[in-house]
Amino acid sequence: PAAAKRECVERLLDTARRQGYTTGKWMVFLEPGVADAAWAAIARATATGELGCSAKVAPTGAGPDELVRKAVVCCVYVRDFDERA
Repeated sequence: PAAAKRECVERLLDTARRQGYTTGKWMVFLEPGVADAAWAAIARATATGELGCSAKVAPTGAGPDELVRKAVVCCVYVRDFDERA
């Protein structure tokens, strides 16, 4: 099963590469206590072209009517999922 899964994923990625569909999204789950500092670094790296083409972060849920989240999600969008930092 593991080998079949790896082969399936590799075939899917190869098809995406051949067809030019290489955009992707990294989802980073952050503890609320480090989310602001991590977001600052992610936003800075995105703005300077070092990380991805765009990024966004979910609200921390710090408002009086919101639930405090256990994790804050940050999404980084990339033009080519094969590029590694």
